Amino acid sequence: MGDSVLHIELRCWADIMVIASLSANTLSKIAKGLCDNLLTCVVHAWDYSKPFFVAPAMNTLL
Repeated sequence: MGDSVLHIELRCWADIMVIASLSANTLSKIAKGLCDNLLTCVVHAWDYSKPFFVAPAMNTLL
């Protein structure tokens, strides 16, 4: 076939996803389904039967 797709390969390879530290910008992209970088593409393709954790890092007033 063709070349492998990196974000799909990472999705299959990983058993758990931890995003630390998660910015407000990246959180917004994930919530809206934007896929404009490797992280957001992996999140969009993630198999949510596998563990998924985030650790937001932003101003406490947000």
